[in-house]
Amino acid sequence: MRTTLFVLILGLVASTVYASDGVFEINADCAVFGCFDGDSSGYPVTITNPGSYRLTGNLTTSNVDTTLISVSADSVTIDLNGFALIGPVTCSGNPNVCSGSGTGNGIFANDPVKAFKVFNGTVRGLGNDGIVIGTSSSIENVRVIENGNEGILQDGFGTSMAINIVAYRNGANGVRTVGGRIFVIDSSLNFNTEQGQSFGSCSNIYSINNGENTFCIGIAPNVCEDPAGCD
Repeated sequence: MRTTLFVLILGLVASTVYASDGVFEINADCAVFGCFDGDSSGYPVTITNPGSYRLTGNLTTSNVDTTLISVSADSVTIDLNGFALIGPVTCSGNPNVCSGSGTGNGIFANDPVKAFKVFNGTVRGLGNDGIVIGTSSSIENVRVIENGNEGILQDGFGTSMAINIVAYRNGANGVRTVGGRIFVIDSSLNFNTEQGQSFGSCSNIYSINNGENTFCIGIAPNVCEDPAGCD
C-alpha cells in the first residue's frame, strides 16, 4: 500500500514538471494525471495559461469523439517537436472517403483564443478537425492528414497564417476559414474531399485531386497542379 501511494505521488509530481528551458512538456504519460496547472487527468490536455509547450511523445486516441489538446488562453505556442497527434480515422480513394467521423479534434484553439502558434509535427486521423485556430494565429511546418472533417479550420475573425502545410485526404477541406482570413503559403493541398483551400488567400500552393477547385483570393494567388509551376 505504501509503495503504491509513493508511485502515485511520484506520478503526480512528475506531471507538473517542465523542462529546464521553461517550456511545459506534453506527453501521454503526464496526460494520465494532468500535465500542468489547469489540466485535469485524461484528454484533452487543457492549456489555460500563456506560455510555451512542447510534445515529448505522440498523443493517441482510438475514439473519434476525443479531442487531444484544448487551448483556452491567448499567447500559447505549441512545438509538436516532430511528434504526432493520432486518431483512428483513415481516408482513401478517389474521390476521397473517410472511414468515420466524430467530434474530436487534434488541437482546439478557436475564437476567442488569439496569438496561438503551433509548428513542426503531424495531426492525423482525428474524428473532426485536425487543428482549429481562432484570431491572429499561425501554423507552420505541420501535416494535417486523413482527419474526418477539416484539416485546418480558422474559426474566428482577424488574419492568420499557414506556412509549409501539407493537407492531405481530409474529409472536408484541407484549409478553411470562417469569419476571418487565412493566408496559406508554400503548401501542398491534395486529395481532400472538398476544396484544398476554401475562402482564403494563398501563394505557391500545389493543389491537385481535391473534390473541388482550390479557392484563393487576395494578394498574388498562385495555385498549380505541378510543383515546378509554383516556383
